Amino acid sequence: PVTVLYDGAEGELKGIIIGEITCSELPDNIAVTGLRTAATSAVGTDILARKDAERIGILGSAGQARNHLVALAKIRRIKEVNVYSRTAENCKRFAREMGPLLNIDIRPVASTQEAVRGVDIILTATNSSVPVFDGNWLEPGVHVTSIVGSNVGLVQGGFTRAKRREIDDTTLKRSDVIGIASVEQAIQDEQGDIFDPVQKGILRWEQLVEIGQILAGKREGRTRPEQITLFKNNAGQGVADVALGGLVLKRAAERGAGQLLNL
Repeated sequence: PVTVLYDGAEGELKGIIIGEITCSELPDNIAVTGLRTAATSAVGTDILARKDAERIGILGSAGQARNHLVALAKIRRIKEVNVYSRTAENCKRFAREMGPLLNIDIRPVASTQEAVRGVDIILTATNSSVPVFDGNWLEPGVHVTSIVGSNVGLVQGGFTRAKRREIDDTTLKRSDVIGIASVEQAIQDEQGDIFDPVQKGILRWEQLVEIGQILAGKREGRTRPEQITLFKNNAGQGVADVALGGLVLKRAAERGAGQLLNL
């Protein structure tokens, strides 16, 4: 990938980032660009989750699960994490590597129900085409963040048999506030977690609250501690690339890395 950054006020070219830049502090040298999804999720979670949230249940143990735990640990004082994956060894590796890195007690568990029991935040970081937990398991005050992406083109092109879904209809029905990154993206891509429930009459478009509207003070997020909230991170945000790119350039200048061009 190539990222080109300009000064927002003057339009001056500030830098060009070519290729992936990895984060050596994280296991597997995760690419910095992969952190943008987690950053957007952290914003949505910060807005909607209870301020005293300290226990997380994670479904999934691959790169985005790792990225997201790092991001969530920046917005809440996380003390305990339950993690479930269909591959037990991946769960154990996640706990073994991420626990010491973040100084958090991470416990591999044997089922999705065990992962979400008694937690304050549920994170679904999977590649699933079917809901990954039962909405009847949700406890008062819990927040759910879902990140799986999908669009009708993947199905039409034969890349997937069905649209990807992590969230069941019960979760949507029980959620008092449903936050989303972009309503327009859900419509354009006919995304399974949102578009299909609307078509079935389970959900109305008016119920969805874009996090930008909450940040701008135009819509309300969580108003009571006992509410169940959901954030669907359904679209990549270009502003996240800009923020990460700016940080990379700043660090590069501080360390004398990269090549200075006189144009």
